[in-house]
Amino acid sequence: MADTQAPAISIGHGLRRAIDELRAAIGQPHAAIAVIAPMHASAELARQALAETGGFIRIELETPGALIARIGRLGHPGAFDPTLRPEPPGWLEATLAAIVPMLAARGALAPYAATLCRPVWIPSLAEALSELEHAEIAPATLDALSDDPDLAAHARVLATLLREVHAARAAEHLLDPRAATARARALIATDTLPASARFDGYVVLGDGTLPRDLFLALSSLLARRPTRRLALHPLEHLAPAPFGLRLAAGDAPTIAVAPHARGALGHVQAQLYRAPPPATAPDDSLTLAATPDEVREIGEAIRVVQRHLQAGTPLSRIAIALPDNATAHVLEDALARAQIPATWLVGPPLSRSTPARFLALALALAADAPTVQTWYELVRHPGVIPAMRAHGNAIHGIARWRHLLSTCGATSGTARIVHALTVHPEVTAAPDDLPLLAARDSLIATLTAFESELDRLPVTARLAEHARALASLLERHQPPSPVRAQLLRFLRTWGTGEVGPPLTRAQLGHLLSAALESTQVLRGALTDRAIRVVPPMALVGAELDLVCVLGLTEGRFPAPAREHPLLPDRLVAALVGPGGEARLLAATERADLERRRFAAALGAATRCAWLSTPQSDLLEARPGVPSSLLLEVASARAGHRVSYRELADTLVVTGARDVFAPEDPAHAVSAAEHLLARLGRDPQAGLDALAAHPWARRLLRLYRAIDRFHHPRADAPPVLDAWSGLLDPTLPHPAHPDAPDVLPHLLAQALVQPTDYLFRRVIGAYRPSWLGGKNAPTDTWVLARWAKKAIDLTLADPERARTDLDGAFASALDAVIAQELRHRPGEAAEGAIAKALITADWARVRADVGRLVAARQVPLDGLPIADDLPWRLSGSSAHIHAHTVEAWTEEKQAAKKNPHKLAALELQALALTHAGTSISHAILRDVKGHQSTRKDWAQALPGEARAALVRIREARWPVAGTHFRLHREPLEDDDR
Repeated sequence: MADTQAPAISIGHGLRRAIDELRAAIGQPHAAIAVIAPMHASAELARQALAETGGFIRIELETPGALIARIGRLGHPGAFDPTLRPEPPGWLEATLAAIVPMLAARGALAPYAATLCRPVWIPSLAEALSELEHAEIAPATLDALSDDPDLAAHARVLATLLREVHAARAAEHLLDPRAATARARALIATDTLPASARFDGYVVLGDGTLPRDLFLALSSLLARRPTRRLALHPLEHLAPAPFGLRLAAGDAPTIAVAPHARGALGHVQAQLYRAPPPATAPDDSLTLAATPDEVREIGEAIRVVQRHLQAGTPLSRIAIALPDNATAHVLEDALARAQIPATWLVGPPLSRSTPARFLALALALAADAPTVQTWYELVRHPGVIPAMRAHGNAIHGIARWRHLLSTCGATSGTARIVHALTVHPEVTAAPDDLPLLAARDSLIATLTAFESELDRLPVTARLAEHARALASLLERHQPPSPVRAQLLRFLRTWGTGEVGPPLTRAQLGHLLSAALESTQVLRGALTDRAIRVVPPMALVGAELDLVCVLGLTEGRFPAPAREHPLLPDRLVAALVGPGGEARLLAATERADLERRRFAAALGAATRCAWLSTPQSDLLEARPGVPSSLLLEVASARAGHRVSYRELADTLVVTGARDVFAPEDPAHAVSAAEHLLARLGRDPQAGLDALAAHPWARRLLRLYRAIDRFHHPRADAPPVLDAWSGLLDPTLPHPAHPDAPDVLPHLLAQALVQPTDYLFRRVIGAYRPSWLGGKNAPTDTWVLARWAKKAIDLTLADPERARTDLDGAFASALDAVIAQELRHRPGEAAEGAIAKALITADWARVRADVGRLVAARQVPLDGLPIADDLPWRLSGSSAHIHAHTVEAWTEEKQAAKKNPHKLAALELQALALTHAGTSISHAILRDVKGHQSTRKDWAQALPGEARAALVRIREARWPVAGTHFRLHREPLEDDDR
């Protein structure tokens, strides 16, 4: 039934109108209404759109599956039968892994036994059987297909597997997966819905194919209550999805939602998939972009997002639609470099993550004969060595392990590898080489210790027991991270329910690999202040200022219409029959599915849509064919059917391979691009300006000097001249060119991180300030920074701290949080959480802070480093306890991440030693209780530091054997 009213101006107003009409028809101003959306993401976006129109009560936003499941559960699954239990996740795949070889041995799977016994077929088998069950196709129906001998044999195999699965489910007293839907249909038919799932009316949003049993239940439910349906453009121009939401709504009145956008984009939204419409002039609202390849496509998409952010578009009003997760990891890296926060509803496979790779290696070693390569990959895997050290294992000579293992050849089996290492030819030839012996013994001890860890994994057990053992192994040997947490949640879902057949380690490895490959790494929430990275269909119900659709090439978007390997179209056609009661999706219908996905993404844009087609597939090394979906868009814009040649002429070519940086520095997506853009407007002038700066010229010469110093021509000894290390000593000091007083951290940074000093202090290659954003008070970095400030304030008031240390710290922390949140009053609650988190960590460092409160404080201002050096330190005071100078930092392992922080403390110690204060060590502590120091500082460092400073003054570099040496360290993201 068509809507005769004026179209709603937005999805939110359309939902509001539908709810008001239903409540008016029902006669209750606060009647309970359910809005049904195809996906959870669509429901949440629709909730946000409705909230923009005003408050609402007694409104639920649900997916069809969640709504019908809520009705069917009726409190507890045991309501169906007290003796039955719900089927745990992974049970079907585990059962198939056990029964397929058994059936093949009995000859019940002929002529496909050899193929189906391969572990890679288990996921496809599980998917096929689930589709048959939800389509309510009984084994007898499959047995009845006898017209085609080959088709009949195919159907008999599926029928056999269905019977075995049904028998296994009955033997283990498990509920049929369709039981909740069947129970819901019965309750709907008798109108005895539970109170928590009883609604007075329904609003249907969007479209999407449903399983047959779910479709029948939803159709029956909507037929018994007043219903409205929102008609969205251009999704409404397509035929209804088979067994989908639109068909389930039946003849319910529709409320049209006008196209959101203006200009060419609004015209295309109104005319896409229709007969050739009137032409419209191109404008900036709709861009059809041609990018060189997938990698540069992502870079150009980031630039488009940046331009809209600079123009004031909120982060939550921007979405990047990915048709699949093939390039999700590249996009993740690009967004991280640009410091743009994102919510990920489509992400890379969980199997590619570091914790998942660790489990795969561990299972490979536990299931098969361990090889040299697998052992090396495992022991060098991140997290393993720290975990082994935590268990009391002495780890030495890690750099030699690869070489030691390489001489073992193709040896397999841990015992044989250990024996090969014991009779290692280099060890027997050099029995006095103590470092080599220590490395060999440490490697053998590590292999043996970790093998005992693998022996704790069950050899043959049910899936739940295997999953719990893997979760325990993961917690012991991998550091905490969001990805590890997601993997642990996945394993805990497998670890529920002591049912299913026993599985070997090899079978477990195959099941886990397939499951993690189909599970994506998702992060964030749609309520976060971040852009959305989503699959196209998730944008049903969304209203966004900018939508970027990537990967519009044939074979990717739209995806090729491939038949299911176990449910080919011939079998589907035979099962569906003339009436179409047994609904299965044929490959010929997948083209419409892709068109619906594209319509959902394009229809969500309210101001701009950026559609990209890569001109080549970088990974496959082949040219890309523009998507047929782009032809539809170009035809709707041009007013006639567009050919591929005409489409190529209208594409906006962007992201050329020979352009290394944008012309405008504001469009840079990394610090390096920002620097190149600043220097690239006039290359010669940029180089002249860089070379004119004294410290920049000095560093550039030093890099050339290092190359000449370490690689002299024709084996000649290095010559210390103006081009190989001896530079003009009259250049001002880099850290403070105009005055002899220097801050210790600036001088230390110039010593140990000259490259970082050049980019950050001299050239000023910072990220644009508008990309930095604000950290939440509960972020790890913010907590550490505030804790460090509170410790500094506590130490600055030693009189009070000596009498009431805890009170002094609490007062200092309150002052820090109040100062930091003075312009952010809306985050006071998060500030209270931050205070609780910092206070919880206070016990770790309380004793160290208390010791420094009672320690001696020595002023630093004006202390010379040495008599013959011009620089004097500028600073407050140093805390000295038991001949040790100590300082605090907010960074964990700061001596590794920013070595100049420990070097700055060592320079203070050097100045104090020169002034007559006895200093034996310099200790840098962080707010988590860790510390950094050098064991040989008293013996080696003062002389080396002084020598390095002398070389700085005389402009000679480098000299071997010093802690202060020029090295290439990564450029930090921002200036802490």
